[in-house]
Amino acid sequence: MPNNTYTEVRLQGPTPIIDKMGELLKAIATNHSKHPGFLKTFVGDPNENYAKELNSRRVQAWGTKWDVYYVRDVHTQMVPEHAGFAADSILTCKWHTAWNPCIQALIELSKDHKVDSTIRYLDECYMYAGITTIINGHINKEYICTREEDMNKAIYSIFGEDAWVSEFQLAVENNADLRNFL
Repeated sequence: MPNNTYTEVRLQGPTPIIDKMGELLKAIATNHSKHPGFLKTFVGDPNENYAKELNSRRVQAWGTKWDVYYVRDVHTQMVPEHAGFAADSILTCKWHTAWNPCIQALIELSKDHKVDSTIRYLDECYMYAGITTIINGHINKEYICTREEDMNKAIYSIFGEDAWVSEFQLAVENNADLRNFL
C-alpha cells in the first residue's frame, strides 16, 4: 500500500473544460468505481495499450502511481471578463494520490487544456510537503520541504495556521516531542 499524498487543488481555465472537470470530480467523489479516472480522462492513461498495468509508466507520465482518489469538496466558480482577460472558471477540491502529487500530469493538463493549477500537498507520513504552481505548461513556482525538523514550519507556511494548530493538537494528544513545532 502506498503512502497517500493529500492534495488541495486549484485549477483555473476555460469555463467549458473546468465545468467538465468539475462534473467528473463530483461524480468520482460520489461513486468513483462507476466513473473513469480524472487523469485518465484529461491527460490519458499511459497503460492504455498494455494488457498488464504497469504502474511505473504512470509514475513517469503522471508523477503518481494511480489516478486521483478520495475526492471531496469540489467547487467551481466563474470569473467574469475583466481588464482585457477573457472569462474563465476556477475549480477547487481535495484529493489523494499514491506516493507523490500528480505534478507531471498537471503540467500536461496545462499544456493540453490551457488550465493552470496550484496544488498544496502533504505526505501522510510527513516525508514531504509542498506547493507547486503550474502556468502555461511549466512549473512557475515550487516549494518542497523534505526535512523532518522543518515539517511543522512547512505545514504552517503552506497550509496556514489552522492546519498547524490541528497538527500541534494531535501531537499533544499523542504525547509527541514538541521541540520541532517551535
